[in-house]
Amino acid sequence: MAIFVETIQEEALKRGILKLCCYSRQVYLNQQVIQVTGLEFNLLYLLMDKAPNIVSKRQIANYIFDGMLVGNEASLFTHISNLRRKLKCKNEQVVIQSIRGRGYCLLS
Repeated sequence: MAIFVETIQEEALKRGILKLCCYSRQVYLNQQVIQVTGLEFNLLYLLMDKAPNIVSKRQIANYIFDGMLVGNEASLFTHISNLRRKLKCKNEQVVIQSIRGRGYCLLS
């Protein structure tokens, strides 16, 4: 009897020292796993996918909050702040830059 094992090819986004694995929903910084929430993962995916372009708050609201930015703006600021803290590294840092009046941009 033959046993067939299907290998799932992991889709990943990579920007410098940052790697995001889509299927397993894992985030790696310098090859170390970084713990993120589901919403933080989705936000980071959007920023990485659009990098180095600016992602507007409206685009984030549509992708993360089902189009509802009103009432979620403080939550967005909190999640951006949490991601910035989690993505700091000893020698290098992945930067989520605020672009006043426009949105956010991932620099790595």
